[in-house]
Amino acid sequence: MEKQGILMHKPPRVVRRSGPKTPPCVMLVEDDPDIGFLLKRWLENMGFHSLLATSTKEALELVQDVSYIESKLDGLLVDYQLPDATGCRVIQEFVSEFPGVPVAMMTAYDDITLEGWVRSRRIQLFRKPLDMTRLEAWLLSLPLPA
Repeated sequence: MEKQGILMHKPPRVVRRSGPKTPPCVMLVEDDPDIGFLLKRWLENMGFHSLLATSTKEALELVQDVSYIESKLDGLLVDYQLPDATGCRVIQEFVSEFPGVPVAMMTAYDDITLEGWVRSRRIQLFRKPLDMTRLEAWLLSLPLPA
């Protein structure tokens, strides 16, 4: 399950999350369609619902739509490098609409400024190729919906 060395170190183990009738919902923002599809499928195999956006614009529209219908999201996993802005813009809007909801960023870039930005906001950072064991642990730590 690897796309040009960016996706994962090893095939993910499928873990079905048991719990409430309504599974947690994670918003996924990834502009690479192959990686986005694989991550969305993996999340669903783990027992999560997921919403996939492929750009900052699409992600911000989804955040507004979910907020407007008074629904909620249980987590955000966003790529740093998106075609129309960075994932930082998505995170800023997301935490404004959904304060306290866990957020994580993925990146293939080694940037000390980005590292400082995520650390100062207590955002989990995942380097590509993704370590699926670490990502799985983060996902399973998300609070279950009430």
